[in-house]
Amino acid sequence: MTESLPIFGVDVSTWQTDCDYEIAAREGGVKFAMIRAGFGKNAATQKDNMFETHYAGFLRAGVPMGAYQYSYAKSPEDAVREAEAFLGWIAGKELDLPCFLDMEEASVAALGKKTCTEIALSWCARVRSAGYTAGIYTNPNWLEHYLDADTIGKEYRIWCASWGTKKPEYEGLVMWQFGGQTNLLRERTVPGIGDIVDQNFYYGGLEEKPVEDAEREPRVGDTVEFTGNIHFAHANARFGPRCLPGKAKITQIARGYRHPYHLVRVWGEGSTVYGWVDREDFTLTD
Repeated sequence: MTESLPIFGVDVSTWQTDCDYEIAAREGGVKFAMIRAGFGKNAATQKDNMFETHYAGFLRAGVPMGAYQYSYAKSPEDAVREAEAFLGWIAGKELDLPCFLDMEEASVAALGKKTCTEIALSWCARVRSAGYTAGIYTNPNWLEHYLDADTIGKEYRIWCASWGTKKPEYEGLVMWQFGGQTNLLRERTVPGIGDIVDQNFYYGGLEEKPVEDAEREPRVGDTVEFTGNIHFAHANARFGPRCLPGKAKITQIARGYRHPYHLVRVWGEGSTVYGWVDREDFTLTD
């Protein structure tokens, strides 16, 4: 990747409240924001309670955004479950920067480099399969002792937290978190955001977009071409009646369930689907 001049931005979560996003952009020099979507794999209870507020505020201020998730995953399977929760949280959001998995949990590090690397790669692969640019957020200690940084950096992005004056050097690095409680490069205060906010330089340019060769994640309201022949009364049903294929609309999404997409037929288009179906049973039409 050709390196561009660094762009200044912040990362925010539940700890940043009462923000004035327009002032952050206008007076604070904030050119991008990374927002924590949540933590763990329980989509219902572990979404960051400030995610929607931060997203809406930066969107109004015209600030490009990316998102991240704090990880507790202790296996590749857990990492995929976390990714499913994350994808549900960010569904329908306009994200111009990559999505990152925050790996710094001590109990996960104890599993060793091989398992930690498998966790990282599994999460990134699932998020990339949904059409997003994916990467790992962590610190030099993890990158040197608990993750295979070269393997990850060859395929995905790296966002490194190193509170000092020298930019870390890792393959795939696009973002450097250079300060938080300790900040040797700038004032800790960012107008509009407040004191002790994590600050970053982004080196990838703001041209980062979802990868073009991956089909985007389906959304509520999408018109789809239903190609299956069975629909289910509820998302975890084991058996369901037969139905006819054709055009339909997605009316609900229940990520993590056996049949996560609820389709309703489009009248006059031949389909009789009216229930929950699998992802492989339809294609997007737009």
